[in-house]
Amino acid sequence: FRVRPNPMNRSLLLSGIAALVAVSSATAQWSEASPATSPSTRSGCAMTFDTLRGETVLFGGSSVFTFFNDTWVYDGSTWTQRQPATSPGGRTESRMVWDATRGVSVLYGGNAGGGPFGGPSIDETWEFDGTTWAQVTTTTTPGGLANHGMAYDIVRSRVVVYGGLADSSFPIAAGETWEYDGTDWTLIATAASPGPRQDVAMCYHAGMQRTVMFGGVDPQVGGFGDTWTFDGTNWARLTIAGPTPSPRTLSKMVYDARRNVCVMYGGMDATNGTLINETWEFDGTRWPQVASPVHP
Repeated sequence: FRVRPNPMNRSLLLSGIAALVAVSSATAQWSEASPATSPSTRSGCAMTFDTLRGETVLFGGSSVFTFFNDTWVYDGSTWTQRQPATSPGGRTESRMVWDATRGVSVLYGGNAGGGPFGGPSIDETWEFDGTTWAQVTTTTTPGGLANHGMAYDIVRSRVVVYGGLADSSFPIAAGETWEYDGTDWTLIATAASPGPRQDVAMCYHAGMQRTVMFGGVDPQVGGFGDTWTFDGTNWARLTIAGPTPSPRTLSKMVYDARRNVCVMYGGMDATNGTLINETWEFDGTRWPQVASPVHP
């Protein structure tokens, strides 16, 4: 039994976002934090921010052929490892978002290897309430994905998933849109689509009331440098005036509610494998690059 937060949390959070958007701020800059305790070195971990408890939540990831299933939280000063009674199995390249309506972190998919060349992606939905993990059994599922895009549409109370990789042994990217309402997954048929791709940068822009997606890669075609938005019914490719980020994969993007922008960092050039050390922001119209004397 778990006590669910009042559904009015969504309305309160939206009101808070509207108020914060009006606050001006100086140019954002990176600064390095040095907590005394941290998770071990890893890649492919899933992360989101729990607004109820004011903590960043981290799960899993991998290092060489080790797949982690540990849960950590970061309060802005210190990392603390949680010891939940139940946890998902070890995995990498899963995705996690904060469901502000129900007050849980939602984790989907991932990959745990299965052979020297990888294996099928994981077809599991899990929720973390700040104390323990619970697996959710749904009637319909996306069928197992890793390296997918995932965001939470707070206006419609839906987790949105796009693309991904069904089996790392066969690098054929998916091109479907799925939504999770806390009970079941639904395949969304759209008139327009970004097409097959994995490792996109994706988040929900509350000011636009749209899910925003940038880039990614189709292993059969190459990398992308386009910007798309999803309104819950259809995808639309945006025409951007001025500079835009170069094509890239594996970059990450989150929404900064205080400044009403999507912040994207890093990634990799899908053509030559060069890692990218850049910060860009999307305000709904333009992609200004942020110059910072300190970078991750």
